[in-house]
Formats: sequence, C-alpha cells, structure tokens
Amino acid sequence: MIVEALLAVLALVGYLFYRHQRGSRYWNGRGVPVPAAESFPFGTHPLTKSEVVTRKINTADSILKQYKEFKAQKFYGVYGAVLAPPILVVKDLDLAEHILGIGYTYTHIFFYGT
Repeated sequence: MIVEALLAVLALVGYLFYRHQRGSRYWNGRGVPVPAAESFPFGTHPLTKSEVVTRKINTADSILKQYKEFKAQKFYGVYGAVLAPPILVVKDLDLAEHILGIGYTYTHIFFYGT
C-alpha cells in the first residue's frame, strides 16, 4: 500500500516536471526571446517567479524588471508555473493591433492593467 502511494507521488512529480520542461522549451523552439529560466516549479511569468512567491520583491517590481529586460524587443514569451499555458507578451502597438484585428479567432487574449 505504501509502495503504491509512493509510486503515485513519484509519477505525479515526474509529470509536473515534464510539463515544466515542456513549457520552458515552448518559446525557445519557436525563436521567441524568453527570460532566464527559473528552477522547478517556478516559471518565467512575473507572477510565478520565485522572488515574488517568496515575497522578496512585489509583483509590480517583477513585471517592471522583466519589461526593462526586454526593452528593445517587440515581443517576448513567458510561461507560468507547472500547469499554466505559454504566454506571448506583445509590447509593440502595431503588432498588437495586427494580432487583435486579423488573428483574433485564433488567439486567447489576456490583458494585464491598462
């Protein structure tokens, strides 16, 4: 009984680790710039970075830090924690208008702030 429970926990941790690795490779395989990778189970999304989760810095500072890191880029990709989908962060207004105008039926749009 204990062996089966231990195997189930190991299988779950293995699956979560696989999902984390898959998320970290998603944007790299598509040639999209990404922030430096965090260790398992944290992602590169500003809300799931280890600094924010452990409350060393606040969420706004984490977002601003990542924005400044990619100042010269028109867009960059992030992935959240283990089960979150990859997110494309678009900073260029013309590119955002193009995505919203033409590709709206093919994308899931989330807005953070104004």
